[in-house]
This record gives sequence, C-alpha cells and structure tokens, in this order.
Amino acid sequence: MSTSKAPSPIRNADYEAIEAALLQNAQGRWFLAEYARQNRSADMRMLLDAITKLEANIMRPREDAQKNHVRRDLLEMAEAISKTRNEITAMRSAEADDCKFNSATEELDAIVEATEKATSDILTAAEDI
Repeated sequence: MSTSKAPSPIRNADYEAIEAALLQNAQGRWFLAEYARQNRSADMRMLLDAITKLEANIMRPREDAQKNHVRRDLLEMAEAISKTRNEITAMRSAEADDCKFNSATEELDAIVEATEKATSDILTAAEDI
C-alpha cells in the first residue's frame, strides 16, 4: 500500500507546456478532443438536471394557485347553496302546508349533502395531487 500525496495544483505555465506537448502529435490531439467531448457531456447532464429542478420549482407555485382557485370556487358554491337553503327554509316556514316546498327542501338537502361530499372528495384529491 502506497502513501502518495495529492498532486499540487498545476501552474498556468506548466499546463500550457503539457497542452503544447499533447498537441504535437495525432494521439495527443485525439486525447484532448475526447477529453473535451466527455467533459462537455458531463457538463450538459449537470445543466439539464439543473434545468429540470428549476422547472419543478417554477411549476409548484402554479399548482398551488390552481388548488387555491378550485378551493375558492368550491367555497363560493357552498355559500350559494347555503344561501339558497336558507331562502327555502324561510319560504317553507311561511307556507308549511305546501308539499311542493317540503319536497323541494328535502331534495335540496340531498343535493347539499352530495355537494358537500363531492367538495370534500375534490379537496382531498387536489391535496393528494
């Protein structure tokens, strides 16, 4: 087992001398070209990974905004249903004997329950997404 030390950094003049020596023959020129091609490929992969991460971070706020938009629409629907329900209840108490209003109220109650369940399911699905 050898205990070799890490090489010291190459000075600019030494680097230029090595490059000049490699450029003197075809095999050296091939080596430099291949080395540059492989490094460009590695750099390109690193750049594409960084772009992918940026895209993901940029898209995340849009997804949150879409969730908030859906949530706001659902809340508006719930408020409208509640208001309609209160109006029907007020009408029902004024005309308690009228079967049509009783039936309509029961149907509206069923719609409200179904809408509340659908709202809950949609919010759960949106949060899962």
